[in-house]
Amino acid sequence: MELLKYELYKIFSRKSIYIVFILMISITFLPRIISENQWIKKAYEYSQEELYNYLKQFEGSINKEKENKLKELVDENNKDKEYYKKSKYVYFNYMVQSRPRVIAISDILRHEKKPFKLEEYSYLNNDFKGYTMDELEESLSNLKNEGKKDTYDYKNKLLAKQMYEKLKQPEFKYAEVGSIIYDNNIIFAVLFGIMLSLGISPIFSEEYKDNVAPLILSSKKGRKNIVKVKIIASIIYSTLIVLLIHFMEILTTIKTYGIHGYEAPIQNMLGFINSPYNLSIGQFWGIYVLTSIIGAILFSLVIILVSQISKSSMITLFTSACILFYPIILKDIIPNKIEFKKALIDISITQILNVKGIYQLFSTINIFGKPILYPYFILIFSIILGGVLCLFIHNSVKKQEIS
Repeated sequence: MELLKYELYKIFSRKSIYIVFILMISITFLPRIISENQWIKKAYEYSQEELYNYLKQFEGSINKEKENKLKELVDENNKDKEYYKKSKYVYFNYMVQSRPRVIAISDILRHEKKPFKLEEYSYLNNDFKGYTMDELEESLSNLKNEGKKDTYDYKNKLLAKQMYEKLKQPEFKYAEVGSIIYDNNIIFAVLFGIMLSLGISPIFSEEYKDNVAPLILSSKKGRKNIVKVKIIASIIYSTLIVLLIHFMEILTTIKTYGIHGYEAPIQNMLGFINSPYNLSIGQFWGIYVLTSIIGAILFSLVIILVSQISKSSMITLFTSACILFYPIILKDIIPNKIEFKKALIDISITQILNVKGIYQLFSTINIFGKPILYPYFILIFSIILGGVLCLFIHNSVKKQEIS
């Protein structure tokens, strides 16, 4: 316990993590609160609470009659009327949520050769094969008639059908609380990465620099205990950083959009319209935080391993940055026709920290002929990777020569 306290003290006594944390919060969250509230006031001349209260009367089923009524309210002839700007706000949100919903089947390992094309999806992730329920049922019927019930394709489409059938009928809801997840998720992944790198990078390299390592490595018990303690301390630090950043995120959301809308389905959020997961925005927030913690723990283990091997804080920082940013860079510079691109992005620590991409579509991977959903695969992958990293760290310390 004393050794754990000492390791935690070493991490939390670094002034740089507090300076950078305050700086990051200042340039990430505060401008959003100010700019978002100012933009809402400027665009609609009402506070978010007033806009929410006006929108409530339009909540419910999505239909042509409601759309036509909103079109009338935002007609240019009504520009001078009190409800015109409020109606513009409602109409914009209504049109976003009333886009056609499709069964979006995607593969974790490869890009879709013929991505789904629809004007309403021009600015969203369309890397999937899209079906209506009738089209999917027809495809399943054809596969069944061809004697392909035991194939992966049939099992995958059947699972998709079962999941999408469980979803509620689309309804118009106030769902602004989910916008920060869609807008800032990659920013949060970078924040986590920077804070974890700063706090954990010197965890081994600092001891080599101060010539303390030979003392620790001189006994078998010392080597064994130090690995366990450093891993536990890093997990505690990583979890705390994730919780602090998400706490700031929740405060920002409440300040900007209020406390309403957490019960709305995630399909009402921008970018999640074709998600097969029967979750509310509030439930997804919980999953979002837990998945971020898993990603942060994995990243901290990578940092510990690099720190132990390199014995240099600078090399550890650089290597950690490369691991964190390579999926973001690959996404923009490598064409989709390169087979391994999607696998490198989707099965990465950055994607786990990002979270959003895991739940947007019906994404699966073929494991021995069975479709495994993306979130379940990520959980299995994380457990295996975490175990392998711990083993590598332990063996690296165990075999370390004492200079």
